[in-house]
Amino acid sequence: MLGLDYESKRGHIGLDYFGRTVFIKILPVGVHLGRLESVLNLPSTVAKTKEIQEQFKGKQLVLGIDDMDIFKGISLKLLAMEHLFETYWHLRGKVVLVQIVNPARSSGKDVEEAKRETQGGTQSKSLDSSPRSSTLVVSEFIGCSPSLSGAIRVNPRDVDDVAQAVNSALKMSEAEKQLRHEKHYHYISTHDVGYWAKSFMQDLERACRDHYSKRCWGIGFGLGFRVLSLSPSFRKLSVEHIVPVYRKTQGRAIFLDYDGTLVPESSITQDPSVERLNMDPS
Repeated sequence: MLGLDYESKRGHIGLDYFGRTVFIKILPVGVHLGRLESVLNLPSTVAKTKEIQEQFKGKQLVLGIDDMDIFKGISLKLLAMEHLFETYWHLRGKVVLVQIVNPARSSGKDVEEAKRETQGGTQSKSLDSSPRSSTLVVSEFIGCSPSLSGAIRVNPRDVDDVAQAVNSALKMSEAEKQLRHEKHYHYISTHDVGYWAKSFMQDLERACRDHYSKRCWGIGFGLGFRVLSLSPSFRKLSVEHIVPVYRKTQGRAIFLDYDGTLVPESSITQDPSVERLNMDPS
């Protein structure tokens, strides 16, 4: 998007930035699977599971989990469910949405408005467990989306797309659900929070490996200031050294950078001005 030169390898992007390489990579946080399993085995969890099963007996359950945030699009999910029932009328009375809303991480007018929209559109419940096998419908914008290859990815802003995805998940066979569930369970079991922490440290060490063998120099002023990363053998020329030597020499060859020196970087004209070419270097 920015037109930068980059190199893609081993799951990351490397950008050359004034002599040093900047690595860009997506690293999910992962979950602590042991803690989740311990909660699933609690007596209170088992009791809550039975309560949910009895309350919605004979119906298919759609479970939504989101933070109370204006950017999470809970209101769009409710519109998608409304569109689902309008399009697939045979699902009315057979499908129930249980929406878990995590507490807001901030406060303000926008957050309060999001709360009113959510509470006005659905009955939020506190749920401690989920089915052992299920189909995931996830936003294509969340970090874990590429990792959960068995999930149905949607654009949460496309109400029709979300409704169709939910319908596809509801129609999926039990065998297919179980297969996808086992695939996801194996992935998060082997890629837990400890795995990603170790992976992050390894990537950080790899990115910084060559930084210690270089020296950084600051050049430019104001908005044009930047830091260059150069090899240790580089020596910056000083004015005190250049001027006396320049005045003593008879033959002089001067090499100047074109963009930004002879002509401004934003200049449309390609040729340097007459005043610039007639400048006396001394």
